[in-house]
Amino acid sequence: ELRRPRAERATARARAQLEAAASRGSNAARLLLASTVAQGIGDAPDWSRAVALVLQAARAKDPVALRQLAFLAAMSGSAQADRLLLDAARSGDGIAAVAVIRRHRRGEGLATAAEIIHWIEALKRGGHPLADALTGDGASAGEPTALDWASVEQDIREQPKKPPAAPARVSERPAVWRIEGLLSPD
Repeated sequence: ELRRPRAERATARARAQLEAAASRGSNAARLLLASTVAQGIGDAPDWSRAVALVLQAARAKDPVALRQLAFLAAMSGSAQADRLLLDAARSGDGIAAVAVIRRHRRGEGLATAAEIIHWIEALKRGGHPLADALTGDGASAGEPTALDWASVEQDIREQPKKPPAAPARVSERPAVWRIEGLLSPD
């Protein structure tokens, strides 16, 4: 063990700590571990295991996991993406709320008008750099169908092959970057 480079040993320790925290039910650890597993940090990449970790956290109603799963589902063309995104926004995820608001403005509304107004006001109070550009204009397409976890799992089984676009800075303070079309149209 001591013959391995320091960075390699530190990576192994960090991954072991994430594994332990995830096994104790930490959704934050599951999501960070999923990222390292998908990228192959500290071991060979394992997309199936990474997806399983995100699904575990999302099933526990973790807002960040629901959003990440929604974007993975959108990248794969899953019909479940809208439901996941709405659930993430309703669970308190601000990034998901912005995506739902933007869809609402395009006439692809998922949420009620009252929810849209509530989220816009919360974003303004929080100083979100795009809040002033968001309005409640748009139409609601109605509540998406109930979430089908088996369908989600099937849809994201394959790792997305989409190459990333160049990031564009939206705001200096706070630092906000946009990568057009990376995860979804939003």
